[in-house]
Amino acid sequence: MKTLVPGLYRGVKVWQQLCATDRASLDQLSVQTGYPKASVLRMLKTLCDLQMVERGGDGLYRAIARMVGSEGAGPDFEQAVFRTLEKLSASLNSTAEWYDPDPRGLLLTQRCAPPDAEVRVKARTGFVREWGDELEAVAAQGYAFFSAAPAGRAKLWIYDQLGMKSVLSANDARARIHAARCAGVLADENYNNNGVKRIAAAVMRGGKLAGVLSLSMVFTPSLELKLSGMAGALRRAADQLQSL
Repeated sequence: MKTLVPGLYRGVKVWQQLCATDRASLDQLSVQTGYPKASVLRMLKTLCDLQMVERGGDGLYRAIARMVGSEGAGPDFEQAVFRTLEKLSASLNSTAEWYDPDPRGLLLTQRCAPPDAEVRVKARTGFVREWGDELEAVAAQGYAFFSAAPAGRAKLWIYDQLGMKSVLSANDARARIHAARCAGVLADENYNNNGVKRIAAAVMRGGKLAGVLSLSMVFTPSLELKLSGMAGALRRAADQLQSL
């Protein structure tokens, strides 16, 4: 996503990551945000100078100024989301992601990758899955449950079995969105051109879409055999967040 002041944007994202958890190390923040350790360290020093973050005697950082979302989600829910991402990532050895609904699309605000994972899932915090583009699993959940999603759905597309873009007919797009709405969880049929597919589940709070929980999975020969179990684990995690 293009920003006028990239350094400020990245610094705020590091602060948001700390607001969403209790404490984190420099290494953890670098993995979670996708930013280089040297850059994250400079941001943390600046945030400490501003008395927004502090470094404890154990070397871990924590936010001492908190951010509350405009929809009133609050830090407690953000922390619960982060703990959920950590648990899913560790137990399923996949990158777990959280997307906030936004007028532009679905905004990736939190992510957690397994420490030993190959860096092949390219989406980083701040990435926007824009409306009117790829109708992968995350976007389908957005169209299904976000009331502000645009009604016009022309030229939506998915990746085909060869990793090529395939434009969907209006009927096929409606069917995919309907499947997401009925099941509450949806998996991509094919891998994208980076060898990644996603499973996504909607999280509703107060009758509105709070966000989309997603697992990003890099292709392995055994992955298809695990998809059903992973989808079930994701749906259970989404249900737990909805109950908060």
